[in-house]
Amino acid sequence: MPKVLIIGQNFTSTTGGGITLSNLFKDWPKEKLALVAESKEALDFTKCSNYYRMGYAEMKMPFPFNLFQRRTQGGLLTEAITIGAVEIKKTIGWKKRLKGIVDEMLNYSGLYFLAYGQERLSRELLAWIKEFDPDVVYFQPGSYKQFNFIQHLKENMGAPLVSHVMDDWFSFAVKPGPLYHYWNRKLQKKILDLFSITQLHLSISDLMATEFESRYGHKFYAYHNPIDMAFWGAYAKKDIHDRSSFEILYAGRVGYGIDKTLQKVSDAVEQLGQTRQDVTLEIQTADQDHPMFKRFSKYKFVRVTKPIDYAALPGKFADADALLIPYDFEGSGLKYIKYSMPTKVSEYMASGTPVLVVGPEDTALLRYAQQGWASVCTKSDIASISEAILKLKNSIQLRKSISAKAKEFAFSNHDQGVTVNRFRNQILAILKKPIVNLSV
Repeated sequence: MPKVLIIGQNFTSTTGGGITLSNLFKDWPKEKLALVAESKEALDFTKCSNYYRMGYAEMKMPFPFNLFQRRTQGGLLTEAITIGAVEIKKTIGWKKRLKGIVDEMLNYSGLYFLAYGQERLSRELLAWIKEFDPDVVYFQPGSYKQFNFIQHLKENMGAPLVSHVMDDWFSFAVKPGPLYHYWNRKLQKKILDLFSITQLHLSISDLMATEFESRYGHKFYAYHNPIDMAFWGAYAKKDIHDRSSFEILYAGRVGYGIDKTLQKVSDAVEQLGQTRQDVTLEIQTADQDHPMFKRFSKYKFVRVTKPIDYAALPGKFADADALLIPYDFEGSGLKYIKYSMPTKVSEYMASGTPVLVVGPEDTALLRYAQQGWASVCTKSDIASISEAILKLKNSIQLRKSISAKAKEFAFSNHDQGVTVNRFRNQILAILKKPIVNLSV
């Protein structure tokens, strides 16, 4: 197996990019992986033991912004405990609010990308990378500042680049303001330049692959989160029974592109509960401080819970009567999610629990869901959402049908063994090495 340097995403079980990364690189030899970590997340030494944390030397902001920047220490990280040997404290409280206000001002004034648009390849980091001597560089483009960094790395290293796009943030990254057109042109040029030096272009969905090939002129290959069918199948719902109560579960982030529709589904469930329909909604999320949840303290049929361990998710999903995926119908959040495919899709499918998708038709998710593995609501009003919930609740045949179709799709489209072998062979192909067929 080739040596891979990973940039822009850590191995995690809490984010879509991190889960997808973990599953694509499942059983890759640890000594052949190295990761440049930028985020504040704990690091998983069970999947990779060679980490370099970016610090002030790599992320120094230009004057005068650097005067307010943390002097974070970067460098090689060593394992102290199995998970999360080194963790930087997150900004909270008044500091977080102040940073949000400053960022809004920088966005409007057009100074945001000037302040946050630089990431340096320090001598120490370059020496560490050269010592590892990667065969391939894999990255998930996630920020404007990353583009210059990847380009400088390519200039100093001969290893081919593999990009994997999770969402279409390119379309909304530049906020409205006096210098919008200047920074948008600059951003689009950087995207084109980066993709022009990339040897393998990956996307998160088929619709994104089609759109990006048209937009950027390169062939994109869709790689969605592959799953271990043995892991998920062991806990999958074996049969669907008719019962009076109906418990809906949403598990995942709450925020951009999701929260407006999740609020409407919550309102619909609360109204149904008040009319004695015995419907409840559980929102399991790490985003406990989202403003929307303040009103839920008065709700009787909607509750917000904290995430559970990833290993316990299959059982949790199987215990629910329905699993929810909400997508917003309008606003800039729609651009963010239009071509994306939630990581949870394949996991929901494999659980055997019927899936309810609420969102606009012209998205990658809805086009996929309309193939029969989910019950779909394409209207955003509370009455239509309530009707879709009751339709699923009251028809055991519908639930059995979409459950069977979902498990079939999980096996045929998202099996980890098949997907990971295809992924590995595409990487080997750009290195002009023979294809392999490895068990996963």
